[in-house]
Amino acid sequence: MLIRELERKDLSAIKELAAITWKDTYQALIPLHIQKKTLKQAYSAAAMNKRFENSLMLVAVVQNEIKGYAFLSQEKYGRVHLEALYVHPYSQRKGIGKELIETGIGYFPSIKRITLNILKGNENLSFYEKMGFVAMKEESSVEFSGYPVKFIHMSKKIRADVQVERDHC
Repeated sequence: MLIRELERKDLSAIKELAAITWKDTYQALIPLHIQKKTLKQAYSAAAMNKRFENSLMLVAVVQNEIKGYAFLSQEKYGRVHLEALYVHPYSQRKGIGKELIETGIGYFPSIKRITLNILKGNENLSFYEKMGFVAMKEESSVEFSGYPVKFIHMSKKIRADVQVERDHC
C-alpha cells in the first residue's frame, strides 16, 4: 500500500469512490437522492479547488488503484480536523483507514489533538473508538441538502502536554 498526496488527476477516481462509500455507509441514514445532491456539492470543482488550497488530501493506493482517501485541515490551538475518511467497502478492515490517519497526523508536527465529526448511526464509529477517539458531544441541528442529521464530535489527544476542554473540541 502506498499513501501519497492526492493529485488533480485523481479527482475522478475520488468522486467515484465517494459515491460507492457513501451509498454503502449511509444507505440506512441518508436517502440516496440527498447523498447524490450532497456529493455533487462536496466534490464540485469549486469545493475541490478550495480543498487543494486549505487541506491535506491523501490517497491510499493498492495495486495501482485508489482504495481510500482522507482530507485533513489544520485548525487553531494545535488541532487538526479529519474532514473525510473513506475506504472502499471491499478494502475495509485491511489497515487502510488507520494508515491514512497515522500518515496524516505525521504531516502536522505541532498537532496536539485530532477531531472529527461522524454521522450518528454510522457503523464505523467503533473504528474511530479503536483508534483512540472519544465522543465529546452530539450536534443535532445540522442539515445535508435540507435533510436533518445528527453528528457526534470525536477527539483524540496526540500530544500528552496539552489539555483541551471538552467544549472546545
